[in-house]
Order: sequence, then structure tokens, then C-alpha cells
Amino acid sequence: MSRRQRTYGVHLVLSQVFQQLNDLTPAQDLFKRIDAHPLTVGGASKDRDARCGFGAGKLAKGYKLHEIRSGKGHIDAWGLTAMADNEKQAAVGLIQQLPQRAGYLVGDSQYDANALYDQAAGRGYQLVAPAQRKHRAFGASPP
Repeated sequence: MSRRQRTYGVHLVLSQVFQQLNDLTPAQDLFKRIDAHPLTVGGASKDRDARCGFGAGKLAKGYKLHEIRSGKGHIDAWGLTAMADNEKQAAVGLIQQLPQRAGYLVGDSQYDANALYDQAAGRGYQLVAPAQRKHRAFGASPP
């Protein structure tokens, strides 16, 4: 699927589908949510681009749909990667797609990275994500 997505025709169709969905919802919203959703394929699939990774708390084979969505359902940015790809790396491309506005971008602890906070601030958004648990107190030096 991701190999085919690189073609202009498939990308155009997907963009038109998302545009049709966006026409049904208002675009302006102060809060936006960034997240990834697993799109699993069967274990016997011959798809060379589908790789194993964590999706919905378990190991699965397939893809991840990454998106930034407003509280009212408007899709502001999206991307498709293999299941094994890191959510932080995909978030860089998503944040670049955001229009320059002021607001809040809310994500889970996967998006707790200084580079993402800085990039979101550069687009006018404040990224809000819970800290990743490291089993040590703030300010403690690594062993």
C-alpha cells in the first residue's frame, strides 16, 4: 500500500477523499489532536511494505495512519507509514503541513520530544503531551 501511495494517482485520490470529509466539518478550532491509528493486514499477506510494529498496544503487521485532527473532526494533516516506523518521525512531517495559527496540539507520551515542541511552536501551536516515564526523578543524571 505505501509503495502504491507514492504514485501520483493514488495520492490524488486519497487527498480528494480527505478533502470531501473536511468539507463536512469546520476548519477553525483552537484544539488539535495528533495521533496514529493502526491499519493491520493479515500475517499471510505478501505485501512487502507492511512491517511488524506496535499498534494499539500489541505487535501487529501493517501500516499506521498518522493524523492531526481538530476537535470537530477536520483533518488538518495526515500521512501513511509502515507499522514499524516511529511516531515522532512521522509527526515532523505532519506539523509541517499545519497552517500558521495559534492553538494547542494535544498528543500522547509518544510525542514528548523537544524537537516536536519547538517545531509546533514555530507553527504557532503549543504541544501538550504527558512526559514519558523514565523511572527516575527530574534532574537525575543517567547511570
